[in-house]
Amino acid sequence: MATIAPSAEDFYPAGPRTVPSNLVDLPRGYVRQALLVLFCLYLFLILYAGLLAGALWLVYYATWQLPWIVVGGGSRGPAVYLIFVKLPAIAASAMLCLFLIKGLFKRPRRERGTMIEIRREEHPRLFAFINRLCQEVQAPLPKRVYVNHEVNAAVFYDASILGLFWPVRKNLLIGLGLVNVMNLSEFKAALAHEFGHFSQSAMRLGSYVYTANRLILAMVYERDWWDDWLDRWKSLDIRLSWLAYILAGITWLLRKVLGWMFLLLTLTERGLSRAMEYHADKVAVAAAGSEALARCLYKLQPGSEALENALADLYWASERNLYTRDLYYHQSRALERLRKSKNDPNYGIPPPIPQDPRQRRPLFSPQDQQRVAPWDTHPPHYLREQNACDPYVIAPQDERSPWVLFGRDSPDAAQLRQKITLRVYRSVLGIRKKNLPLQPAEAVQQEIDAEHEALSFAPKYQGLYDDRYLFAEDLEDWVQEAELSGIRASERVPQLQQVYSQDWRQVSQRWTKLLEELQTVEAIAEGKNRPSDGKFSALGKTWPVAKAQQVQRRLEAELKRIAEQLRQADKTVFQAYYQMAKELSPQACEALLSYYRWARRLEGWCTQLRRWAGIIEMIEYMLSADADFGRQEGANIVEAFQNIRRELEPVSLEMYQTQVPKLLGLTEQSRVSAALFPQGLVSIEPVAEGEWLGEWLGQLSQQVCGARTRAHRLYARSVSTILALQRGN
Repeated sequence: MATIAPSAEDFYPAGPRTVPSNLVDLPRGYVRQALLVLFCLYLFLILYAGLLAGALWLVYYATWQLPWIVVGGGSRGPAVYLIFVKLPAIAASAMLCLFLIKGLFKRPRRERGTMIEIRREEHPRLFAFINRLCQEVQAPLPKRVYVNHEVNAAVFYDASILGLFWPVRKNLLIGLGLVNVMNLSEFKAALAHEFGHFSQSAMRLGSYVYTANRLILAMVYERDWWDDWLDRWKSLDIRLSWLAYILAGITWLLRKVLGWMFLLLTLTERGLSRAMEYHADKVAVAAAGSEALARCLYKLQPGSEALENALADLYWASERNLYTRDLYYHQSRALERLRKSKNDPNYGIPPPIPQDPRQRRPLFSPQDQQRVAPWDTHPPHYLREQNACDPYVIAPQDERSPWVLFGRDSPDAAQLRQKITLRVYRSVLGIRKKNLPLQPAEAVQQEIDAEHEALSFAPKYQGLYDDRYLFAEDLEDWVQEAELSGIRASERVPQLQQVYSQDWRQVSQRWTKLLEELQTVEAIAEGKNRPSDGKFSALGKTWPVAKAQQVQRRLEAELKRIAEQLRQADKTVFQAYYQMAKELSPQACEALLSYYRWARRLEGWCTQLRRWAGIIEMIEYMLSADADFGRQEGANIVEAFQNIRRELEPVSLEMYQTQVPKLLGLTEQSRVSAALFPQGLVSIEPVAEGEWLGEWLGQLSQQVCGARTRAHRLYARSVSTILALQRGN
C-alpha cells in the first residue's frame, strides 16, 4: 500500500476513496443492547420513585398524622411520648429521605491530574484538524479540548442532573503519549473513534446510567455525614435511639436491593458500551481506513509500557536532582530500549502493509488477549481488529507525526510538553517542589542511559541474569565442594563456555512469566481473586477456577525445574571463577566471595521489601476499588501498616550497620539504610507530634515502595559488579 507525503500546508490525512454505504449503520445488537439499558433505567426509575414517595409519605405521617400530644400515662406521659416517639419518628423519616436524595446534590469530583485545556489560538492546526474531522464524520464539535500525559484519547462530559433534561456537550481529551507514538493516519483514526462516540445517541443513555449509578453509589457504597449522624444517634440512650436501629436495618436492606440494581444497570451498560466501541471503530474506519485503526490499537500497549518506563526513569533521576523539560523525549528513548531488551527491533512497529489485502495477517490473536468479561467496557483488541477489517477498507497512510498539528518543534509545542511534564512531576511522581530546575531532556537522558548501562548485562550472557536473583543460597557448600574436588580452573573452562554459549533468554522470559502466573493462581486458589467469568489463563491454556490448585502445583513443579536449571548454571559459573580467583591470589578469591555474600544479603532485604510493598499495594488497590473498604477495615489497615513498620525496624538497623561495597557506577559508598531510604523512615508509631495519621500512612507507603525499587537497582548493580570482577579474573 502506498505511503503518501502531503504538502506542508495540508495536515489532514486522506481517507478511503470508497466506503460501503452501510458501514456506520447501527447493528442490531447495538439497538437491542440500548433497549435493554433503557428498560433497566425505567425499572430503576420506578423503584427509586416508589422508595422516595414512600419516604416522603413517612415524613408526612410522622409529622402530621402521629399526634403531637397523647392523653394518659400520668403527668409525664405526653413529654415521654414526644421525646421518645414523636420526635424520633420525624427524625428517622427525614433521615430516610436524606438517604435517598443525598446523591442528587453531590458533585462528582473529577481528578484533573495532568489535564490542561488547550485553545484554538494556541494550536490552530490541531483545531482545524478537529473541525474538518467532525465535519467528515458528522459529529458535533467538542465543547472543550484537553490534553494529558497518557497514551489515550477519550470523550467525557461534566455530568449533572441538568444533563438528564437537555443534551450535554462533550469534551475531547487527547493524551500526548498517544500523539508521540502514532502516525498522522493512526491519530486521525483515534480521534475519529472518539467523535464516533460524540455522534452516538446512546451516549445520552450513558449519562442517564451514570447519574443513576451515582445516586446508587451515594446510597449503597459511600459512607459520609449521613452515616456519622446515624452512628451518633445509635450511641444515645436506647430509649432515644431505638428508631435509629430500625432505620439502620431498613437502610441495610435498601443497600442490598439497590446494590443488585447497580449490578444490573452496570452490566447492561457495559454491554452497550462494548457495542458502542464497535460502532465507533466503524466510524474510524470510514474516516481513516481499516489499517489505521488496527495499527493504532497495536501501538497502544508498547506506547504505554514505554511511558511507564520513562516515568520510572524520571523518578530515579529526580532523586539525583535531575528534572527534564520533555517527558516524551524519554518515552521515545524508553521504547527504543524496550526493543533492545526484548530482542525485538520491531516491538511497537506494525509489519508492512501488503499490497494485496488478502495477504494481510492479523496483528492480534485470541491467545494473546483476555476474554471478554461482563464488566469490560471495551472488547479485546483482536475482536476490534476483526470488526475493523470486515469489510477491509483501504486508505493511504500518512507517516508524519501528529506533533505537526501542535507545531512540532515550535515554542508552543515545547511549552505544552513542558507544562504536562511539570504536572506529571507533581500529580504522578508526587514531587511537590516548586520551581524545579528543569534541564534539557538530552542531558537527563544521558544520566538515565548511564544508569541502565550499569544495570543491564552484556549481550554475551544471552539473558542468563535478566530479572532474577542469583541462586547462591548454597554458596558455602559450593565453596567446600570446589575445595574438595581438586579440579583446576582450566578444567572447568569447557563447562563455563557451555553455560555462556546457551541462549537463556527464553528460559528467563518463561521464568518471569510463570512467576507472575503463579502469583495470580495462588490468589485464585486462596479465594482472594475471583475471575468474573470463572476462568483464568496459565501455562498457555484456559482453566476453570475449580482447577486452580491443580494448576498451582503444575506451575510450582515447572518453576522448580527451571530454578534447578538456573541454579546449576550459577554453580558452574561460580566454581569456575572461584577456582580462577584462588589460583590468582587469596585476595582475589576473598573479594569474589565477599561480593557473592553481599548479593545474598541484599537479596534477603529485596525479598522483605517486595513482600511489604506487595501488602501496601494490595491495600491501596482495595481502597481504590471499594469505597467502603477504608471505613470497614480502617483499624486493620492501620495495624497492617504498623506491623510493617515494626518489622522494618530491626531490618533498617541491619542496613544502617552495613556499608554498600564498591559497585560499578557508584561514585561513593554509603550505608545501606541511606541508599534505600534516603529521606529516612517515619516514626515507628503513627501520629507523632504534629503528624497526621494519613500523612504517616502515605509516607510509609512511599518509603517502602521506593526502597523496593532502589534495592532492585542496587542488586542489579551488584550482579554487574560480580560479572565485571569475574571477567577480570
